[in-house]
Amino acid sequence: MGPLLRGADRLWYGARLVTIRTQGSVREWVRGPEDRPVTDRALRLATLTGAGWVLWVGVTSAPPVMWGLAAWGLWSSWRVTRPPRVHPAKGKTEGKPAAAPAGAAAGLPSVLPL
Repeated sequence: MGPLLRGADRLWYGARLVTIRTQGSVREWVRGPEDRPVTDRALRLATLTGAGWVLWVGVTSAPPVMWGLAAWGLWSSWRVTRPPRVHPAKGKTEGKPAAAPAGAAAGLPSVLPL
């Protein structure tokens, strides 16, 4: 597999991870705590819908906004699949396994399986 296909696979896998993480976050934000009334959830859903409408109006009226969002999406998809940085610790750390990255989600691999 050539470097172009590896890069495309990395972007595809990263986009999938970003989508999964974003869906979970938005779902939890809309639901909120269990003791909240239904009207609070409806208000949160209306806020999300309004934000989507504002984004749509911005993208249709100014195409550079669309290109900026596309670049931001590609950058975040690429960044989420990079291997974790390992900084050498001061002192001896031989035999200890590397700690998981701070932003690692449970159940999701931190690097792209190639």
